[in-house]
Formats: sequence, structure tokens, C-alpha cells
Amino acid sequence: MESAADAGQRRWNPAVPPAVTSPNGLSRMIGLPARVGSSVSEMRTGIVLLSVPLLDDVIQVGTVGTLPTGTIEVAKTPSAMVVRRTDGRPLQAQILHQCGDGSAIRTRVFREPVRSLRLRCVPHAEASGLWIVLPGARIRRHPDLFQLVETITAFGLAKQRRTHCLPAASTKPT
Repeated sequence: MESAADAGQRRWNPAVPPAVTSPNGLSRMIGLPARVGSSVSEMRTGIVLLSVPLLDDVIQVGTVGTLPTGTIEVAKTPSAMVVRRTDGRPLQAQILHQCGDGSAIRTRVFREPVRSLRLRCVPHAEASGLWIVLPGARIRRHPDLFQLVETITAFGLAKQRRTHCLPAASTKPT
């Protein structure tokens, strides 16, 4: 067990998210790594609709090939992000992991499907803000959750950039 003095001297590592206890002290919330939180912070306020590949009604991350698609809504404010399916169905995702022998395995992100994935940015002593996953989502493996959020924000940012950042000159004939 680490003493309070030892904990005070340990330096914060942004690659390793801290565990955050909820205000009522009953549940531990998951803090996102700094690189993932930075991507979430970079998204503009508003709503982005993203097409996602589905296999057996589960969102697929890291797949190749043609699969049926669904749509997720990513609602972002400066201090919160909520991800939900637009068809109202529960949200579940699988991460495709490539193995060294050429095979692949799929791991589910949530122990059971969730109505929505909710994130909040909270003040943190060692950073400008820490993005946490709010209670309600039971996660199987934290790295899979981080990959899901990182993938959602990467595609969300790309769509926002395409939608909002076209220079006026590119739309006029030369």
C-alpha cells in the first residue's frame, strides 16, 4: 500500500489515466488517456452523425470489407460528449484485434449494451481537464474503450473539418 507521502511525490503521467471516484464515493469513473482526451476536446460543439459498420447489430472497430451500416449521433459541448445510436437501439461495440499468426479476435467494449456512452470533462490538478466516462457503462477492457472513443473522435473531427473548413476559393471555378 502506498503512503500519502509516496503518492504526493509520484508524478502524473498523462499516458496513464487516473482513477476518479464519483462525488458520492460509490463508483470509480474511468479517466481517458491525455491523447484521447485531447481529441475529444478538439471536437467542435454540436452534433455529428457518423455511419458505423455493424455486424450482428454491434458496431465494429478495425474491420475491413463491406458490412451493413448504422448511424451514431455524437453530441459535443465544451464539457461533455454523448454518443448514441440514432435508431434508439442499445450501443455495443467490438474491437477487431489482429493476432501475430494472421488470425483476428473480436472483443466487446461493454459488458452489456448501453443506452449511450457519456463523457464529461472535469477539472484535474495535473492537467487542464480530464475526460471521464460517466457511470452507467460497464467496460470489459479499458484499452478497448479508449480505442472506441479515439476512433469516434477521429472520424468526428474529419467530418467536422470537411464540413466546416472548405476554403471559399475551392468552390469557385478557376
